[in-house]
Amino acid sequence: MTLLTLRSLQKDFGIKTILRNASFSLEEGDKVGLIGTNGSGKSTLLKIIAGLEPHDAGERWLNSRAKVVYLPQQPELDCDRTILEQIFADSGESRSLLLEYETLSQAIAQQPSELLMAQLSSLSQKMEQAGVWELETQAKAVLTRLGITDVHRPISQLSGGYRKRIALANALLAQPDVLLMDEPTNHLDADTVEWLQTYLQRFRGALLLITHDRYFLDRVTSRILELDQGDLYSYSGNYSYYLEKKAEAEASLLSSQRKHASVLRRELEWLKRGPKARSTKQKARIERAHALQQQEFKQAQGKVDISTVGRRIGKKVINLHGVSKSYGDRP
Repeated sequence: MTLLTLRSLQKDFGIKTILRNASFSLEEGDKVGLIGTNGSGKSTLLKIIAGLEPHDAGERWLNSRAKVVYLPQQPELDCDRTILEQIFADSGESRSLLLEYETLSQAIAQQPSELLMAQLSSLSQKMEQAGVWELETQAKAVLTRLGITDVHRPISQLSGGYRKRIALANALLAQPDVLLMDEPTNHLDADTVEWLQTYLQRFRGALLLITHDRYFLDRVTSRILELDQGDLYSYSGNYSYYLEKKAEAEASLLSSQRKHASVLRRELEWLKRGPKARSTKQKARIERAHALQQQEFKQAQGKVDISTVGRRIGKKVINLHGVSKSYGDRP
């Protein structure tokens, strides 16, 4: 089932073209990696798909039954909420039932009563019928793997990295049909990245993500979209497959350019001799020579190379824990 379609989409920031007649579709179960050189407009495209950024021309179609969740690089959270309230912010009725259950449980712990116990029993039945317990189990597993423990802590007290983890948990637990993620591995350690990788491999919805972690791309995605100077190219395979096909395409383009240059040089030499356009054949050759002069080849903007010696995880390069060093008696 098609969940999202872009047709001839155009986006321009005055002096820079972000999208030039870009088209693609996202199907149910697709796992797509969006790549491009720095500043190519990847994040802008993701915002357009999420419906947060307008486009200049073309059509964006979204399946009316599809739920879209967007995880930006710098998520904005409600500082008036607790972690628990934020995590279930996009869970609809399940959120309301869980929060009500949490409130009742706390009230009973402080001052138990038969009335509160009866309300809790009735609420538990509603939650079972709505399948909320499964969501709670999933939530506990996600929170544990992301290192989130004190769910009653206010968002306002959290660091930027911790907030990104909260936003990630929020996105995963929202059970979207389309999950859009911009650099989801930032602020995560290697073990958590491995867990997220496995989680997204099993994710049933459609996934479109931006990441600089090539190993993450290789293991999670089965399709690559490349944004290059306003044009969108699709490759049916992971990042390693993309590199192979991209190299073949560049070799083919280089061969075409050399052939074009050779033919153009020969035709220009012929034109210099001042041929008379007396016959239809000569007229056609002159027109062809002029057409060759006008033909342009797209210049490479720069290779999208995100391979590294080790795994790249966001901006973090090294972690030191409890390191000691001494020279004799001097620490």
